[in-house]
Amino acid sequence: MSAPAPKSWIMGIAPYVPGRATSEDGRKVAKLSSNENPFGTPDAARAAYRDAATHLERYPDAAAVDLRAALASHYGVEAERLIYGTGSDEVLHLAAGTFAGPGDEIIHVRYGFAVYEIATRRVGATPVVVADRDYATDVDAILAAVTEKTKVVFVANPNNPTGTYST
Repeated sequence: MSAPAPKSWIMGIAPYVPGRATSEDGRKVAKLSSNENPFGTPDAARAAYRDAATHLERYPDAAAVDLRAALASHYGVEAERLIYGTGSDEVLHLAAGTFAGPGDEIIHVRYGFAVYEIATRRVGATPVVVADRDYATDVDAILAAVTEKTKVVFVANPNNPTGTYST
C-alpha cells in the first residue's frame, strides 16, 4: 500500500509569506495588508467586545441570519443573495470551489491578493494572471483574458495590496 499523496495541483500552491512586521531599521510597523490598525483599537470596537463578553462561550450563528437580514434591508436585496464567511479568504475559497475545478480558469491580476491564486489552485483550476497597469487593475486586460474556460474573475476594488481604485 502506498502513502497518501496530495492532488497534483495542490503541490503548485506556494506557501503564504506574510508581510514584514518590522521596518528595515527594526521599528515595529502595522501590517495594513493584515488589517492591522496603526492607530490602535477603536473605542467602538472595545465597547462591542465588552458587550459581547458575556456570551463568548457560544459559537456565532454560522448562517449570520441577523447580519444578512440587516444588510439585505439596508441595501434592498434578498438576504438569500448574500454570502457570509469568516473573512475574505473563506468567501474566495467558497467562490472558487463552487464555480471552478480542473480544466476551468480563474482570472486575477498580477498584483492582487495572494489568496486568489491559492484558492484557484486548491480546486484544481488554472490561474490566469492578467498584467496590471501601474499596479492598478486593467479591466480591459481582464475582459480580453476571458475564455469559455473562465468560471471566476477575482477583482478587488480598492485592490489589495496596492490600494489602487478602479472607476
